Amino acid sequence: MSYFSANPYNPYFMKKLSILTIFIFFITSQCWSFNSNDSAQVYLQKGLQAKTERRWQVAINNLQKAMAFDSTDTKVLTALGEVAMEMRQYNAAINAFEKLDRVNPDNEKAIENLAQLYSWFRNSEKVNYYAAKMEKLKIGGGKPHYLIGMAAYRDENYAVAINRLLNYLDYDPNNSEVLYSIGRSYVDLEHYDKAISYYEKAIAVDSSNYMRIYELGMVYYSVSNNKKAIEYYELAGRKGMRQDGEYFVNLGNVYMNVGDAQKGIELFKKALEKKPFTPSIMNDLAYAYYANKNYQEAIDTWDQVMQVNKNDAKALFMIGIAYQKKGDKAKGQALCDKAIELDPSLAGQKQQKGGFGM
Repeated sequence: MSYFSANPYNPYFMKKLSILTIFIFFITSQCWSFNSNDSAQVYLQKGLQAKTERRWQVAINNLQKAMAFDSTDTKVLTALGEVAMEMRQYNAAINAFEKLDRVNPDNEKAIENLAQLYSWFRNSEKVNYYAAKMEKLKIGGGKPHYLIGMAAYRDENYAVAINRLLNYLDYDPNNSEVLYSIGRSYVDLEHYDKAISYYEKAIAVDSSNYMRIYELGMVYYSVSNNKKAIEYYELAGRKGMRQDGEYFVNLGNVYMNVGDAQKGIELFKKALEKKPFTPSIMNDLAYAYYANKNYQEAIDTWDQVMQVNKNDAKALFMIGIAYQKKGDKAKGQALCDKAIELDPSLAGQKQQKGGFGM
């Protein structure tokens, strides 16, 4: 037996052994790397095939396996995010696209999808961040305007919302949601005249949204265009707007404003059917009777108001006025004087020539 074979501690032997070990490790690691890459590609292809066939769960299972072998593969991350969105697994989609964004910061699909996803989650900070990246890379056309504008609208930053959404209309002039949001922004800024045209355009595009129609009626009411207010209130009712007590009261008030007290009476009665013995509605009905010269009905209705609140000086005062209108001056004056004792501010009403018909 030679010294070399008999002595494992021989330096020459150890050197050879070290070189052999390194060589074996290198070959093994390379084989593992090749196998990992091969496996990642196999699962990626399976996932993409299932994605094409819209077998979403099979697709996501294979893509997750592919990512386990290679977590930085942009094709895997892109497909994983897209499939997760199709499955409405939005948190998983965000996770995949954010990884893709870290691997490739200028990846257009990652940026655009993250901007949209965070818009759905109402995360304005993230929306603005990714929409700004979209603008920098000049992708998405007018979509950054839309995303930033809608985020600003939700945050009640109406000046930014209006500016961005107006810019978006250059790309999509018939988007009813955008038209409505501009109109509503003007309403919240109390620029009612500017709001009207955008409401009308939104309704022309989509006439099925009765709430927008009803809101337009309210906007017209705010600018004292009562005939238009009636038109849109009634259209909203025909389109499916819930005709509850509030609806009938609002419509009744507008009819009163155009001088149709009889229609006002009908509507306030319907409101009371929905909300019986509501003092404010009974008071509206009493005024409608009074305006229509149904003085006894007005008195009876104000009496009902006082059954709810015996110290309602305004109702008592109006009962007195109604008695005077009926010709019973003494009784009417006595009731008005009693009401003034309860509320001295009513004394000035006796001098008015308008509201109470004095």
